[in-house]
Parts: sequence; structure tokens; C-alpha cells
Amino acid sequence: MSENNFNISGDYQFEALNHGKLLQKAWHALRLEAAQYSLRKCEYINVLDAGCGSGVMLNALSSSGMNLTGVDFSERSVIFAKKYLAEFSPAIMQAEIENTGMQVDSQDLILCCEVLEHVKQCKAVEALNHFYEILKPGGYLYITVPNKKSLWPVIEKFLDMTKLVPQLNNTQHVTEYSLGKMKSIIENAGFSICDKGTFNFMSPLFYALAKPAGKFVLKTELKFLRFGGPLLFFLAKKI
Repeated sequence: MSENNFNISGDYQFEALNHGKLLQKAWHALRLEAAQYSLRKCEYINVLDAGCGSGVMLNALSSSGMNLTGVDFSERSVIFAKKYLAEFSPAIMQAEIENTGMQVDSQDLILCCEVLEHVKQCKAVEALNHFYEILKPGGYLYITVPNKKSLWPVIEKFLDMTKLVPQLNNTQHVTEYSLGKMKSIIENAGFSICDKGTFNFMSPLFYALAKPAGKFVLKTELKFLRFGGPLLFFLAKKI
């Protein structure tokens, strides 16, 4: 993937979360809330964010004593994330997700949030196989991707028409996923799926109106909304 063809600033996720339009801020905030809720019962110290962008996911999950690593193909994102996460002394490196440079059986948790849609499916398969190798036995993989079988395609077209975000369709997003398709890829890599579903259906609207209400709706979606939400999530384990 060429960074020249991937027109996202290094601070994109940070800016969207902190200074975006009301619904955009809600969308990005709930991505972090969803990860925290899905991982609430998991224990981890060594954490790799594969496709870390500006580092907001690592920041949301970080705590004292953790070993944080982020990789991203974008030099601009790596430069920003190093500054943004400086207090946690993370290792932020420029690398491809299918070849992170991590040692075999070294990670307790791997995050890959809204990344796989940006690469061809063959590369996503390579990445999943690589993740399995570098996770410790019993380690967790948390993945989110846009849901093809939802309102996401309509949302994407609207965002492209209004130019509220950098061009998505056929420029950034090159692979589409349904729940069944993503489930198959994860399981074929050897993982056991612990939880799966969809979210960010109605929760961003409620969050924009009142954060507690949005968080409540999000948790309801994560528990019960198995189909239809714009984002898919999977929590998988290396057995």
C-alpha cells in the first residue's frame, strides 16, 4: 500500500475524536468504548495495535505497567502517535500489519480496528496468520471492520459526497466484509471466536445527545445486535 495513495493525516483519529463534528466525535468515542467493554474480562500486559493510526486506541486501553506497541505503514501516523503517547513510552514503528517484526508468542492482546478494509483480502489473510503466530497461547485478538450488510455502504457514499472525511470508497476501502466472511477468515487462521456482533447503529445518535444514554445503547448493541450495525466486532482467542 502506498502512503501517497492513502490520503489520511497522521492525526486523523485524534482530530476526529476530539475536534470532529458532533456525530463524528460520537462515532469515534464509541469505537473506544466498544473495545474497552469487549475486553473488560481479558487480562493483558503486552499489547500490539496493528494499524495504530494516531494512537487513540492504545491510549484508551493503556494503564501503568503495560507494554504498548503500535505499528502503522504511515510515517505520518507513526510520528504523531509517538508524540501523543509519549507518557506511556510505547514502541511505535512503521511496519506492515502482516510483518510487524514482533517475536513469536510475544503478545497478550492484538488490536486491529478498522484496518483490514484498507487492504486486499489476501493481505488480510496474511495478517491474521501473522497475528496468530505472535500471540501467546491464550492471547486475544480484537478486530473491527465496516459491515457490508448494513447501512455502512450508504454512510460511506454520504461521507464521500459531502467530503466530510477523506475519500473512502475504492480509495481507502478496498475490501468489504460481512459477519460470515470475517468469521471464516478469523477461524481459518486458527482462532477460536469468543464474541462477535455489530455496533454503532443507534448509539452514536444517543451519545451525541447524552453520553450516558449513548453508552447504554452501545452496550445493548454489543450484547444483542448480531446483525445490521455499521461496524462488525470480533473477540478471538489463540488456543
